Amino acid sequence: MLLKSLKKKWWKRVVDMNLQRENINVEIRGLTPKEAIGEPQRDDFPLLKGKEFLIQAKIKESIGQAFTSTPSKYVGHLEEISRLNESQEQNRALIVAAINATYRFLGLLNNTIHCKDEGPELCAKRTLEHFKDNFKNLKIAVVGYQPAFVSTLSKHFDIRVTDMDPENIDKFKNGILIESYKLNKEIIKKSDVVFMTGSTLVNGSIDELIGYSSGKEVIFFGTTCAALAYEFGFKRLCFQSS
Repeated sequence: MLLKSLKKKWWKRVVDMNLQRENINVEIRGLTPKEAIGEPQRDDFPLLKGKEFLIQAKIKESIGQAFTSTPSKYVGHLEEISRLNESQEQNRALIVAAINATYRFLGLLNNTIHCKDEGPELCAKRTLEHFKDNFKNLKIAVVGYQPAFVSTLSKHFDIRVTDMDPENIDKFKNGILIESYKLNKEIIKKSDVVFMTGSTLVNGSIDELIGYSSGKEVIFFGTTCAALAYEFGFKRLCFQSS
């Protein structure tokens, strides 16, 4: 499992730096929509609909984040977080946010804080430029509905989009039919590139999706997967994060 492997790599870094018993408090809390994404141009982001929440871990002044549908609060030390069982999404979110904050604290990562206001639209434009520069006439599977990406990419590429939110499935959003996550295997098989939300690391679907994506170009987006991309060499696009 990728999360288990990431957790092991994280903990080795913590031990190597003698941080496990340091008096370093990790404060984790859910952000309000305005704190998380500000006032974007669109009103259909999951954060604004109350379907997803962004939790934030803070180690001194270093911040790491994770998207989840089950937010929770936590104050404790790294050693306590390392003992959390990752079988529950609530714990996975805490672990991932703490790992991202740790890597930021150690100076291994930047771009761990979600963009706000006009940021998602600017990110979508930069993402389109990246795809245009690197891919021609390819089919893209977008795993996780992000409205700015879907609206921008669909004008220039052949894309199919899947999501886990029942309110999105089988509906047209920004001119594109949002399909069920249950079709991920079929849709990925027919694609050339898989553009995947980092939230899959928290919702528990990432291992299955990576298995489906064998032989495909995989690109993650978002702040949730910052440390994962760093440790395992995955490409991550998150142009407006800080």
